[in-house]
Amino acid sequence: ARAATAEADRTAAALAEATERREAELPALNTLEQRLTAAQAAPAEDRVVVDCRDTLRSAAATAAAAEMDARLAVRTGEERARAR
Repeated sequence: ARAATAEADRTAAALAEATERREAELPALNTLEQRLTAAQAAPAEDRVVVDCRDTLRSAAATAAAAEMDARLAVRTGEERARAR
């Protein structure tokens, strides 16, 4: 019975702590919800910027991969030249 009582006390304490944390985070949640609503209501022109950013991000990743391939090719060529 003591173990069950102790477990019930721990559970009640955890519930109280979780409730306090939830209450503390509610203002931040409300702010984020307001920002989301504002972003969803924004004109489509603003969304084009995001699409452009994604395209540029993809192009940058492709360029970085090409640069790495070129560096590896140069290094391989240098190693082969040294090996002769």
